[in-house]
Amino acid sequence: MTNFEQEKMHEIRKQVYDKMEDKIAYAWNRWNDEKEHEDFKAYEMYLKDNFVNYKLQGTFIKATKRPFGIIYQVGNYQIHLTCKRQGNSLNFISNIKKV
Repeated sequence: MTNFEQEKMHEIRKQVYDKMEDKIAYAWNRWNDEKEHEDFKAYEMYLKDNFVNYKLQGTFIKATKRPFGIIYQVGNYQIHLTCKRQGNSLNFISNIKKV
C-alpha cells in the first residue's frame, strides 16, 4: 500500500469509526443481552442501515458475531471493525486485508 493509500484508508477508517462507534456499541450491548432470544440478522440489518444512511465510503459487507463488528470494503481492501470488552470499557480494533 502506498503512503497515499495508507493516508486515505486512515481517513476512511476514522470516518467510519466516528459514525459507527456508538451504533456498534449499542448493538453489541443488546446482542449480549438478547442473543439467546433474537436473530443476529436484525442486528446486521441495523448496522448495515446505519452504514448506508451515513453515506460512508465503502461497501458494507456483513456484521460479525465473533468478534462483534462489521466488515466493509473500500477498493481492494476489506476492513473489519470490531469491539471487545476490556475491563469496564469497550475497545475497538480495525484490521485491513487486501482482497
